[in-house]
Amino acid sequence: MSRQVLEGLTKSIAIELATKQIRVNTVCPTFIETPTRRFGRVDGPIVRSGGSMGDKAREGVGP
Repeated sequence: MSRQVLEGLTKSIAIELATKQIRVNTVCPTFIETPTRRFGRVDGPIVRSGGSMGDKAREGVGP
């Protein structure tokens, strides 16, 4: 679920439950610094195996 969808859903529920004095919050995580995130996927096995990222994406999709 995208962040915008989650925020919209939360707002809708908050409006609906406001008459009962119930509060609704959303906590949306952000990016977490990991080795994969830090160096990106370009260092991964897909690129090292040869070909561009676009070539590899097309191979996964098929004709």
